[in-house]
Amino acid sequence: MKRRCLPLTYLILSLMTLLTFPVLSFSQNTHKKIDMVTLGQIPYGFVTSKGENKGVFYEILNEIISISQIGSSHKLIPFKRVVAKMKAKQTFCTIASNDDENIALFDLVEPIGFTIFAGILPGPNIDLNDYSKLKGLRIAVPLGAYISKRFKNDNNLLKIASSKYTNAIKMLKSGRVDAVAGAMPALMYISKTQGIQQAYFGKPLLLKSYDMYLLCSYDLPKDTRRILKQTIIDLKSKGKIQQILDSYFK
Repeated sequence: MKRRCLPLTYLILSLMTLLTFPVLSFSQNTHKKIDMVTLGQIPYGFVTSKGENKGVFYEILNEIISISQIGSSHKLIPFKRVVAKMKAKQTFCTIASNDDENIALFDLVEPIGFTIFAGILPGPNIDLNDYSKLKGLRIAVPLGAYISKRFKNDNNLLKIASSKYTNAIKMLKSGRVDAVAGAMPALMYISKTQGIQQAYFGKPLLLKSYDMYLLCSYDLPKDTRRILKQTIIDLKSKGKIQQILDSYFK
């Protein structure tokens, strides 16, 4: 009886192996097909003078990729290319805020543990005590910066488009605009790189706060989403994400 059972046992094991390998391969390939992107904007993601990719969200996303082993590539791309990827319905993940526009377009996988305040940062001798003080000011608005629904839809304000946060700060420094709209941590970080101290600015108007999330396309496989979510939870509990945040914003 034992001799008859052995071939049957081997056959069952062989079938299990053949059936399992394609499933594992398919799962791994699915993970690898997902693009990881970081917005090419200081301090989120940028190229140094030495040609190295850096940035607070770029480095956090690299940690997520390294631990989860998910992602076919990780690139710095401008805002317009992020929009193009969305329109092309490409599967990708990025780190961004849970603002009204992103909530409508992305799956909010997990917060990274960082809150930003968005608003208007004025130049010298301008104190923005309330929203009415914005009237008559020339306000630089960097491409992709979302402040609030009220600010976005307010056609009575003089808004001047800027391709990047850095350019907006330079416009403020040269007197071409009176204020800059955007995320306060980013504006203050860039100001330091331009040799501008915090005392230079007037009182800012903070309009809204947002939590930063790992955002992914809605067609992300459930297993992939679960792994990414748990990876972020683990990185937060170990203090790794906070360590990277502190290196830029503390």
